[in-house]
Amino acid sequence: NDIIMDVIITGISGHLGNLLRQSKIINFIELPKNSTRNSNFMNFEVEKILVENNYLIHAAWNMESRNLETSYEINVKGSLNLIEKLENLKFDFSKFIFISTINANHNSKSVYENHKYAIEKIILEKGGYVIKPGLVYDKKDPFSGGFIKNLYTLASKYPFLPNFTAEREIYYLASSEKILEIVEQIIKNEKLTSREFKIFDIGPLNYKSL
Repeated sequence: NDIIMDVIITGISGHLGNLLRQSKIINFIELPKNSTRNSNFMNFEVEKILVENNYLIHAAWNMESRNLETSYEINVKGSLNLIEKLENLKFDFSKFIFISTINANHNSKSVYENHKYAIEKIILEKGGYVIKPGLVYDKKDPFSGGFIKNLYTLASKYPFLPNFTAEREIYYLASSEKILEIVEQIIKNEKLTSREFKIFDIGPLNYKSL
């Protein structure tokens, strides 16, 4: 048996979560929650016996909540609530891995990037890890899911697609294999020089190149 460690994860039913399950050395266990994809909140059931001594990856994020109010209510408050519950259990945040996004920074204009950055700052302050991937894809099946699949579907249907970013090179592609490599290095406690990782295989690209 090659599995060396159980890892707790939120958002395993999402595109990235499904791809992470390809790991041969990690047994992912989904953190129970009493909210759904259609809920206007995000709430996890955190028990000490489950999270104690285990790494926890927080990948859950409602991608459909793009406006300021709903994203804050669901994603930010849900993440803060999870952090508070873990604090109450004296969780070791050096075992917390937050999945952010590559362009999240203090100058971010989009709600998505801004709210991701707000949570990643907290996690880094607590000694956790932040993984900042570009657009996630599977090398073996690039159009199987996520933004790449959606863009491919649109491009197959329509001869022209609107370009809202002009010639700005802001797009990066991150393979699930590369993301998984970093996750496995963290849980194997390898000596890493940083707790923040920007991950991409290809980029930067403008919209036309993408």
